[in-house]
Amino acid sequence: MTHSQSMDGPKAFPMQSAPGKWDSTLSMAVLVYLGVGISAFPTRLPDTLAQYVGSVRAEALQGRVEALRKETVLAPSEWMTGDLGEIGRVYEARMRKAHPELSEDAIKALAWDFTYSIK
Repeated sequence: MTHSQSMDGPKAFPMQSAPGKWDSTLSMAVLVYLGVGISAFPTRLPDTLAQYVGSVRAEALQGRVEALRKETVLAPSEWMTGDLGEIGRVYEARMRKAHPELSEDAIKALAWDFTYSIK
């Protein structure tokens, strides 16, 4: 099973990005803020994010991550009766298309957070 096919959630460190393609700071902020590699379930870690990037940058990045979290790309009818794995894959595909600036690990972390919140 490859990294992108892994079913055990996102990893603690992002995959290598293509130069200029991804916003590596925002992608890492998603991982740190949601607790990837730190927590067994999605959480909110604003203090950890501040330790990682500094308090001034953390405030702006936290706002961006929260905006991504609140960006529901699935209608309730799409996730209320579906298989959680399939819901996650649909969510990832839509977020990947809507946010090409995010790394694959950041997309998986957001899907992890979304599917955890609806189960």
